[in-house]
Amino acid sequence: MSPRTPIPAYPQGHSRCTSVAQKKGYDMNEGTVYNYAYTKIANGCFESQEGTPDRDGYPRIFIKGKNTRIYRIIYEAKHGPVPSGLCVRHTCDNPMCINPDHLIVGTHADNMRDMRERGSLKGERNPQSLLKEHEVLDIKKREHPAQYYANRYAVSRRTIYGIWEDELWKHVA
Repeated sequence: MSPRTPIPAYPQGHSRCTSVAQKKGYDMNEGTVYNYAYTKIANGCFESQEGTPDRDGYPRIFIKGKNTRIYRIIYEAKHGPVPSGLCVRHTCDNPMCINPDHLIVGTHADNMRDMRERGSLKGERNPQSLLKEHEVLDIKKREHPAQYYANRYAVSRRTIYGIWEDELWKHVA
């Protein structure tokens, strides 16, 4: 694969994703999409080999001093700027995916509905989760009273009972 061309600075009012990106497009054989390296996986996702994943697992890079998620750059390169009030959504629920065919725009409510319907908000992926999967596995062993686990993991006893009764974290065996 040839070395990537750096994305140049753009004049004011110009999308940061045009120029190199729109001229290059993506090449399924080369393993690059708009100049970003990826690995194609079985479901058709192009998993980014660039940037640093944020806490939600989305790869980010710095462009013009701004930390930006790569999938947004890819979307804008193919479709133009994201309309105000909308966000870019993944149809595949894979945060590492940068396949432009898996990216669509919608409202935040659309994105949350998609995540609920696909089970993307379960467990550690839920931003309100206080527990990690390995902690839930420890709790499910029932080697100690509920109060012990509640104190150890800073959650309520009701949360512990919910895990024991398979009301919470039932996807973790």
